[in-house]
Amino acid sequence: MKNTNTNGKIFRKVLAFVLAVAITVTFVQPLSAQAKAKVNKVKLAKQGFTIDTEVIKNVAKPLKKGKNNLTIYHQAGRNYEGYVKFVAPASKTYTFEFSNLKGKKSVGLILGAVMGDYIKGQTFITAKIGPKQNMYSVHIGSRTVSTYKKSYKSKIKLNKGDTIYLYNQFITHNKVNNAKSLTLDVKIK
Repeated sequence: MKNTNTNGKIFRKVLAFVLAVAITVTFVQPLSAQAKAKVNKVKLAKQGFTIDTEVIKNVAKPLKKGKNNLTIYHQAGRNYEGYVKFVAPASKTYTFEFSNLKGKKSVGLILGAVMGDYIKGQTFITAKIGPKQNMYSVHIGSRTVSTYKKSYKSKIKLNKGDTIYLYNQFITHNKVNNAKSLTLDVKIK
């Protein structure tokens, strides 16, 4: 009569399965962690519109290539404003995608624009950043209303070292219970 050790066979099969799962998790986990895109979180300085070039240069927060999540703070009334800048690491046409404008639910509809300028000395040169030719701003909304879209893509040609300053200005529909801040995603390719 042959002695079959059923418990030993079951134990070896369970152990083999556990080892296979452990090896799979060990190899897959680092790969999935590397695949996640890093988001550059940018908190804008509390600064409304100004024509003082030195103020703009000092308060504008830097954007990076890739995904940027902007936090735009409440100024006064229903206004949310602030400056960011992007310095071109190489000469090429960059694609800027503006999307995902959000605030607390209580603020209701959010509408606004992103406008671009170059600063040469003390002079502003307005940048055509709109999605259409001769359009100087991008109209963004928390939902699509007339010319305000939930997302826009703009192509901007920059030379290496060029700095574009983007002024973000938004207004909320409901001035009661204004949120401390709004968020906007800006992806640069």
